[in-house]
Amino acid sequence: MNVLIWFRNDLRVADHPALARAADDRVLPLAIVDPAEWADPARSGRQWAFRAECLADLRADLAALGAPLAVRVGDPQAVLSKLCRLHRIGRILCLEDPAFAELDLALQAWAAGTGLDFIRLKPG
Repeated sequence: MNVLIWFRNDLRVADHPALARAADDRVLPLAIVDPAEWADPARSGRQWAFRAECLADLRADLAALGAPLAVRVGDPQAVLSKLCRLHRIGRILCLEDPAFAELDLALQAWAAGTGLDFIRLKPG
């Protein structure tokens, strides 16, 4: 099965539960930069610089494993929908994160309506 692993706030490779769970599948690692999230006045340039540095490190770590990181900008549901169609994804894995609780409810309903498995795993 083709599996999309959505990296959100936990940008590591070592001991990542979603990577471990998808070990026998074809994997598309993904990070989404949501403009709505970064438009929040509480966000700072310093926070973005840190996030960009972490994404660069994640990209290098995943490349070393032969799984290049895709980084997309946009609304998460729109990005996920497009990539799932293009890559024939059957399952989306991500880690539970309270910051995404509301979004996750909407995405679970969307995924169920399209026949996708949307699985949130406990951080390890």
